[in-house]
Amino acid sequence: MKWLLRLMLLAGCSLLLCAQQGSRPIDNADVVSMTKAGLSEQTIVLAVQQGKPNFDTSPQALVDLKRNGVSDAVLKAMLQAMTSSNTSGRPSATSPGESGMSNQARPAPPAHEKGPTATEAVASPFGNFTVWIDPQEWKQVKSDTPGDLQFQNVNGEGFAKLISEKISIPMDAFPDIALENAKKVAPDAKIVLKENRVVNGKQVLVMQLDGTTSHIPFRFYGYYYGGSSGTIQLVTFTGISAFDRNAASFTKFLDGLVISDQPLASAPHPAAPTGKPDTDVLVVNDGRMAVQYDTNKWKQGKSDEPGRYKFEHQKGDAYGIVIAERIDVPTDSLPEVALTNAKKLDPNARITLREKRRVNGVDVWFLKMEVTAVGVPFTYYGYYYGGESGTIQVLTYTSRELVPDYDSDFMEFLNGFRLR
Repeated sequence: MKWLLRLMLLAGCSLLLCAQQGSRPIDNADVVSMTKAGLSEQTIVLAVQQGKPNFDTSPQALVDLKRNGVSDAVLKAMLQAMTSSNTSGRPSATSPGESGMSNQARPAPPAHEKGPTATEAVASPFGNFTVWIDPQEWKQVKSDTPGDLQFQNVNGEGFAKLISEKISIPMDAFPDIALENAKKVAPDAKIVLKENRVVNGKQVLVMQLDGTTSHIPFRFYGYYYGGSSGTIQLVTFTGISAFDRNAASFTKFLDGLVISDQPLASAPHPAAPTGKPDTDVLVVNDGRMAVQYDTNKWKQGKSDEPGRYKFEHQKGDAYGIVIAERIDVPTDSLPEVALTNAKKLDPNARITLREKRRVNGVDVWFLKMEVTAVGVPFTYYGYYYGGESGTIQVLTYTSRELVPDYDSDFMEFLNGFRLR
């Protein structure tokens, strides 16, 4: 476990490396030690760039480093560091006491930008995201999952997956989400690297996860971002034994991520039209209950469960569900039933507002609930009714941060409930 602690210190505390002006220089033996300890190529390159270089870069020394498993990217970083060090030691027109001298002497951090050979643009299914790939290195392959795209390296060793969603997920929720998803295919999955990185002008979360599936140890290396237009996970992966020789290609692929997010402005609600809005009516429980809704705002989706009807807001970030049953459940018992069901998804789910309302001549319970699913906080609005006509739950929900944008549309949808 000591190598993991060193990895986190090197990846997460790069500024500390810069500040240690009094520490000893980094040399060939340090690079070999980090390589054999299992640190990632990117971490070793970062240590080389931000340490005081004292490398032997003679031809024989480079051969010895290569024999000890040091990658070409690390060797290149060592050569560049020595070149920068030698250049900074030459006489300069600026005196040593002048401001800015120490900054000029430091090697620049690596730039994570779309490369010149990344000429093929692939737009994400959801959100304002584009991945620019090098068609000589990567090919897009068929994916049967909505919102997902898959890629394969032409060398046959590297793979990548793009997962996009309409709902924005807070950046700090990604570690739990990524680990949970990884454990579905690799129960022993663990996060071995987590850091922030600026890629094409946008800050993203960088993570590496290791896990074993079908008795083969894999490494997942990806960029994660949640913003105003949605969420994207761009992840590369291969067997751990093949990772080092593909790491540079993986980073180049990930650096093709271009994010064009714009802050969501709360659009003012339009003035009420002079005529009636376009409406449709969902009729349930043998015609004894109905929900009227505005088709300019809501569209009914496909449902595979009897008595369960799904809706999606035309903007795509909010949803509705109508659950109807012919059994008679007393109205006053429905809040506890609803909370019990919510706790199956989130043990910490809670009711934040509970009040009786009279809607179109019918007494219902109005509940607001806070539920967190896979690290994303959601807010639910709901009307609950039970009686001789059967039982109905009329629900709307979205991520907590978007509730102000949909509050009036949610209430309009709920108020469409009536008995017939």
